[in-house]
Amino acid sequence: MPLSLRNRLSLGVFTVIFVTCIISSFIGLRLIEKSIAERIQDKVRLDLRSARDIFQEDVTSLKERLRISALSFFASETSLSDTDRISQSLKRIAEIETLDILTLVEPDGRVIFRVNNPEKTQGSQLGEELVRRVRDENKAVSSVEVAGVDDLNIESWDLAGRAKIKIVPSVYLKSENRPHESSGMLMVAAAPVLDRQENLMGILYGARLLNKSEALVNKIIEKIYGNETFDGMEVGLATLFLFDTRIATTVVKADKGRALGTLVSDDVYDHVVNNGNTWISRPFAVDRRYITAYEPIRNMANQIVGMLSIGVLEDRFRDILRNALWSFFLVTLASLGFSEVLCYFYIKSAMKPMRSLAKATKSLAGGNLTHQVKLKNPPPEVASLANAFNTMALSISERDRELRQRAQKEIMRSERLAMIGQLAAGVAHEINNPLGSILLFTRLVYNKCPKDTVTSENLERIEREVKRCQKIVQGLLDFARQREPKAEPMNMNELLEKTIGLIEHQAMFHDIKVIKQYQENLPPSVVDPSQMQQVFINIIMNAVDAMDGRGTLTLATGYGEDPEAIEIVFSDTGCGMSQEIIDRVFEPFYTTKGVGHGTGLGLSISHGIIQRHGGSIKVISKEGEGSSFVLSLPISKESDQK
Repeated sequence: MPLSLRNRLSLGVFTVIFVTCIISSFIGLRLIEKSIAERIQDKVRLDLRSARDIFQEDVTSLKERLRISALSFFASETSLSDTDRISQSLKRIAEIETLDILTLVEPDGRVIFRVNNPEKTQGSQLGEELVRRVRDENKAVSSVEVAGVDDLNIESWDLAGRAKIKIVPSVYLKSENRPHESSGMLMVAAAPVLDRQENLMGILYGARLLNKSEALVNKIIEKIYGNETFDGMEVGLATLFLFDTRIATTVVKADKGRALGTLVSDDVYDHVVNNGNTWISRPFAVDRRYITAYEPIRNMANQIVGMLSIGVLEDRFRDILRNALWSFFLVTLASLGFSEVLCYFYIKSAMKPMRSLAKATKSLAGGNLTHQVKLKNPPPEVASLANAFNTMALSISERDRELRQRAQKEIMRSERLAMIGQLAAGVAHEINNPLGSILLFTRLVYNKCPKDTVTSENLERIEREVKRCQKIVQGLLDFARQREPKAEPMNMNELLEKTIGLIEHQAMFHDIKVIKQYQENLPPSVVDPSQMQQVFINIIMNAVDAMDGRGTLTLATGYGEDPEAIEIVFSDTGCGMSQEIIDRVFEPFYTTKGVGHGTGLGLSISHGIIQRHGGSIKVISKEGEGSSFVLSLPISKESDQK
């Protein structure tokens, strides 16, 4: 049901207020979102700094514990030759400090005892580097190092297997065809073993494997976020990367296992590992997005061997935005409701003159063309509208009177045309008889005349012209003959050819070039030949008038866009039509010709005839470039069945 003007005005005001509120809310939310995003990044940076301090604290703590162990367990020793006592002491230290690697070596690097792989006495690359650092600095040292499979197998019989992590492939990241990550990231420390005179007897080094280690990342999350959750998810997450591979994390998969073996994005890897920068991004962890900060992890040689990352659940901060959105929405809704109530009463009082106009319009639509609107003290705009209505009513009344007079004239003219048609048919019939006699006697004289003479040629010319006259007369008789409309299957090519043959010999066609582009084997259409000829003649004569007696008329037939219909196209090279004329060209009594040169009914009648035949007619034209009338007629169903 259409809205009333009052409701439309109310809706318009409501829409303006609503759009204004929405735009204001959008801008406000964008500013809030930007502010929150900056605060989130600042918080993540602070949390990453805290995580780094906790990580470094564990590394330093390992160094201090190993240094104290070296002092407390070996302070009374004068030599390291008693391997049984040493092995018991080392095993106790490894158990207390939960070390994955604990090895005692001589100052020159020769292994005295290795707790987790006593049978292996050869040195490892990891041990050699730690021994060298302790000797050079003459104090305990610590760092994070990466050990290969060989070093892991030397230091502990099961360490390589524990360090091995399966790479999880991803369609978005490159895994470099690595099925596994076999290296291990170790938190290592080494301390000198001194005798009572503080002479260096040996070096004790130990390490904890960080691959698959949950203790360190859990500790970071607990200290920073206190195991806080949001919507069933951990608010924070901590992850250790060995180069690009996640080796320890608090991210939990759907099967409750830790999400190990996944790779960091190339963008993060390039900024952090390759360039050594701290970087913030928004990766997915399982099915949630976290705002995550990354920083490089360096070994004793200041080489980047991995990354430490800390992330904050983005949904937690999005919830703040959602609350702000709801707040804006409720305030906006309340404002809109209050504004709508005020507008309703104001518009109601302003609509009284409009109701008078509506009443007058109904009266006019009911046929009272003399009705006039009278208002008391209306607003200027409404007064102008009332005056315009009164003027319109007078114009409609005058137009109605003119149309009635024109209709009467057209009826009289149609009657005259009918009489003229009957007279033309009678005259054509009378002419046809002497033409037959002329043709007969011409043939008799021709048969007696010698061939290939000027006389015989003239007689042949007379015969041709008489036959042409008979054809014209016969066409005129067929077109003017009054009979009941009768639809029958007709070949449009033949009907079009018959029609053009009827009129193309008139004087107005002397400077008109007619081009015929008929498609052969067209199926017939069911039409009334007489009515269809009337349509063709109307369109052709209009084309001749548009070309002012000089130009090219193209007649074309063929299939249209609809395979169940054929098209007949009349194209001229005349003056063309503007869009305004095209919109009104089929209106009754509309004509662009001068007074006495057209009734404006030809194309309107043609349009009605085509529609009654189940077809359509359209105009394609542009000023100065000619016009094309396109007729579409359905194909005979009998032809389809055949």
